[in-house]
Amino acid sequence: MNGERSYELAKMAVREDLRNQGIGKALLAHVIDAARILGARKLTLGTNSKLTNAIHLYESIGFQHLDPAKLEPSPYKRADVFMEMLF
Repeated sequence: MNGERSYELAKMAVREDLRNQGIGKALLAHVIDAARILGARKLTLGTNSKLTNAIHLYESIGFQHLDPAKLEPSPYKRADVFMEMLF
């Protein structure tokens, strides 16, 4: 847990042959529910701009884009899109 009840979503993936069945959305909904139960105030993630389907999923469920210029450097070298969901 990062400070102030902030949690990070990292390394979520669905096997390629199982995509487009709602599995990713169900996993993400479960993570959001778990974060709420834990008393999270914020859920953050970093992803790559090439993962357009993932970005669309995050946007559709309520994640908002963050300005990378205003963030501390990410430990994830491929991450160039950063998002958060506030509770």
